[in-house]
Amino acid sequence: MMQFRENSSRRRIEISQRLVYVRFMRLKISQKLLMVFLGIAIVSTATIFILNYAVSSRALTERVKEELMGAVSRSSKEVDNFLSDQKAEVLSLAQLPILKDLFYSLRFGDYEDFDGKREILESFFLRYQRHKEAIQAIRIVDTKGQVLIKIKELKIRERQ
Repeated sequence: MMQFRENSSRRRIEISQRLVYVRFMRLKISQKLLMVFLGIAIVSTATIFILNYAVSSRALTERVKEELMGAVSRSSKEVDNFLSDQKAEVLSLAQLPILKDLFYSLRFGDYEDFDGKREILESFFLRYQRHKEAIQAIRIVDTKGQVLIKIKELKIRERQ
């Protein structure tokens, strides 16, 4: 039974191929040439389309990679510049004479002078923070880790 089906399907294919061949042979020469040229045109157009698609997609992928790498590089440089600026600012603030005087007063136990200098520094840092939007908090910490001055969100925090 299985073999009969296979033979039957082969037979059908052979018959359909013969019919196509016979129909093709009955066409006029101009119709045959038209079919051949259309076949060649379709194959060549499809080939060109596929090649163009492959080349274009590769070029676009490379372009997107270049753009992303450029954006990452620019962002990285901007972050580096920002951090360098912040470091320079912190170093310059650390050199403030009033800050040195504050630590000097603390070291030698002159707490009255220390409190006066702390109020001056708190006032200065409060004004400083208003002009620097990137700064959310300023803390002055001694060598033992105790917070001496704390300015956060434009407010002087309570002393402990």
